[in-house]
Amino acid sequence: MLGFFAIITLLLGIAMIVLAIRFTTSDFSKDLKALGNYQNIAFLMLLAGAIIAVLTGICGIVVCVRRVNIIVNIIVGFFFLIAFLLLFVNGVAIGGISTTRLETL
Repeated sequence: MLGFFAIITLLLGIAMIVLAIRFTTSDFSKDLKALGNYQNIAFLMLLAGAIIAVLTGICGIVVCVRRVNIIVNIIVGFFFLIAFLLLFVNGVAIGGISTTRLETL
């Protein structure tokens, strides 16, 4: 089961990298001139979350492919929990900012 979640995490991390690059290269920044450096900060947050997801997915796949001690599985599960919490908090923050009206920002 851990291998399944590791593969999903790896694929979603790669998708996050692609979406972060598309977000940065789009013309969306013309609409956000009043917010200043928002696009760069959002890109860095997305990229950091994507790197965490990719690295956690790779670690999970390595643990599942190779027979290891049970403590290694617990450690990888702990890193999955940390990655989930970081990505969830960043997702809520970015979602909250993107649904807020420009006047209230």
